[in-house]
Amino acid sequence: MMATAGKVLDVAGVSKRFGELEVLSDISFQVDKGETVCVLGPSGSGKSTLLRCVNWLERPDAGQVYLNGLQVGVSGAGVVMTDRELSRIRTRIGMVFQHFALWPHLTVLQNLMEAPIQVQRRPKAEVRDEALALLSKVGLLEKQNTFPAKLSGGQKQRVGIARALAMKPDLLLFDEPTSALDPELVGEVLLVMRDLAREGRTMVIVTHEMAFAREAATRIMFLDRGRVIETAPPEHFFAHPETERAQQFVQRYAGDTAGRQCPRPDNSINRWTSSAMTETRIEIPARRGKAAFVAAGQTVTVINTHGEQVVDTWAFNRADLGEFMSNEHTRAHSLHLIPRPGDILRTNRRRPIMTLIEDTSGGIHDMLIAACDRHRYAFLGVEGYHDNCTDNLFAGMSEIGLVPPEVPSPLNLFMNIPWSADGTLGFAAPPRPVPGGYVRLRAEMALVIAFSACPQDILPINGKAGRPVEAHFTIG
Repeated sequence: MMATAGKVLDVAGVSKRFGELEVLSDISFQVDKGETVCVLGPSGSGKSTLLRCVNWLERPDAGQVYLNGLQVGVSGAGVVMTDRELSRIRTRIGMVFQHFALWPHLTVLQNLMEAPIQVQRRPKAEVRDEALALLSKVGLLEKQNTFPAKLSGGQKQRVGIARALAMKPDLLLFDEPTSALDPELVGEVLLVMRDLAREGRTMVIVTHEMAFAREAATRIMFLDRGRVIETAPPEHFFAHPETERAQQFVQRYAGDTAGRQCPRPDNSINRWTSSAMTETRIEIPARRGKAAFVAAGQTVTVINTHGEQVVDTWAFNRADLGEFMSNEHTRAHSLHLIPRPGDILRTNRRRPIMTLIEDTSGGIHDMLIAACDRHRYAFLGVEGYHDNCTDNLFAGMSEIGLVPPEVPSPLNLFMNIPWSADGTLGFAAPPRPVPGGYVRLRAEMALVIAFSACPQDILPINGKAGRPVEAHFTIG
């Protein structure tokens, strides 16, 4: 049988037994360039074995696997490939495992450089530059000299993804990459994988993360008892599965995640709909912090959900956290105190980091008040009452495996404090915020954005002593 032209991956009639147990039975599917195929199914359905057969970590008992028209595991003469020949073709298939499989005696950077240098024989300087760029891409540039034992599970898996990318593969295989992670670390890995899907990487992903599959996949392939039961676009599979077995699966496994979207580090993600768009909505919990990775060119929409919240906002260069959004440098370029649509927000190195492109909030935003910390809370007599914004910054970034090197003054969105000519604050009659009003920002570099839901029960910042409530943001 010949491979189908134009397909990156062509799996034809693959079967596999372990003794008397038939694990895969006549599996056939194809993957086009740029597709993300998510393989779903109950435990024991053969999903992981299928991936291992694709790159011949397991030798199929029957069937063929083609990568860009070249048969995997069998030479042109119909002879099983030698280990050397298999190793050569596997360099074109990146594999991300459940349990990281990093080399413990090598640093993060060395883990990325080893195979391109030793297997692909590429120049060391070139490989190093590309490895550093990949670490920046997955938000781990500052960990380049760290050994795997010092990393969290989420960080290890992000290194595993970067290591797979370092080989410049034609195809990426993910074998339940979040299954070994603590729940709070899952989101940081899914964010990286979602970015890869948006970039048009060709991927086959075995996963139990239904919300991620719904959002990132171009196609769902559902396996049960070693057979392909159903294949469909995600919107069709989750809303209208055709087979009875798929209906049972969706009801049992996907029902409790129907309202959650990728990334999913906790249960705080829902949907927000405006007249212009529908995007993933991520909660900034009341009195708490939240952080996320944002690619250059993406937009971040910060929503004053109830019209009662202030959102302290920070942005850091993803490749170098020592570069961050600076209100002082922004004011020096814009020549006004309050940011407005069209303003470019700049870093402490005077470079553009974000542009404010839309504001429907109906209020004003403060660029002068530094983030509250424990000392200010002690001065206000509320020490120990609840978390302050400085602590929230550290907590939010810790969720994605980062530590800010310092605490810059935030952009205090929706604060609605009029500054008088003599520099005093006017709490008496501030502008009234609009519930659901938002500020939209465009990232001018790959960055980490962090938020704190500033507590509203200390001062009547929006004209009244409001209750602490959540805010939301989207990344689009």
